[in-house]
Amino acid sequence: MCILLGAFTMAGSGCTRPFYRKQADKEVNEVLAEKDRYPNWAIEQFHVYPDPRARFADPCDPDHPPMPPDDPAAWDMSPHPQRPGKEGTAVVGGTGYLDLLERWDEENRAEAAAASKEKANGEVKGKPQSATGSGGNQTAASTTSLSSKPGALHPYLLKLEQAVELGLINSREYQDRREDLYMTSLPVTLERFSFAAQFFAVEHQPDSLQHDGPGPVSDKPIDDQSRLGAAFVARRRSSGDVGAADAGGTQSPLRDS
Repeated sequence: MCILLGAFTMAGSGCTRPFYRKQADKEVNEVLAEKDRYPNWAIEQFHVYPDPRARFADPCDPDHPPMPPDDPAAWDMSPHPQRPGKEGTAVVGGTGYLDLLERWDEENRAEAAAASKEKANGEVKGKPQSATGSGGNQTAASTTSLSSKPGALHPYLLKLEQAVELGLINSREYQDRREDLYMTSLPVTLERFSFAAQFFAVEHQPDSLQHDGPGPVSDKPIDDQSRLGAAFVARRRSSGDVGAADAGGTQSPLRDS
């Protein structure tokens, strides 16, 4: 009973979508880590799944994604042999980059305001100004420095490094190159699997083939269910035909008695 329960548990956890997907990801990562030896063309920022902060991020289950909505005209004119599953139909997209923009904007504006305040205090200490001139400068700075016009869209204040990072996060072409690298490594794992030692289970050898003595073997017919493909071909053998070899060193064909 325990053996059957363990077999069902292994079958349930092994023959599933998550198992094969995670196993493929693991083997591809091992191949890339093995080949990533030279710093001149090192593999950096590799992840086959989109960044969760990207605009094309997919927060859904990768093994059971929802069906993307079809074009209304195509949906009306086309047959529908496959209905969406329990996941339904949804437009998938990410908004993490907007949160990142707001955080960067808040940090940069606070940093710029502190730098502007320090600069203003330094100018006041070095060169006294009149109250009118000082107030005029503060008014001009409050309307032209880091603020937008009334009614306009809120601009985000970014540094050059932040703009480049945001472009890489939201770059669909860059993500395509990552996926191409994954798809290039995946056939390598398949070829290695085909050359590796693999578990091969067969049934027990029939009694008619289990013969070590000098006497004749049994003429009991062999059931077709005892053969597994072309693993072996069962034949009736006589004592005089077993082990005979021809002049070329190859074993002679067996004859039916």
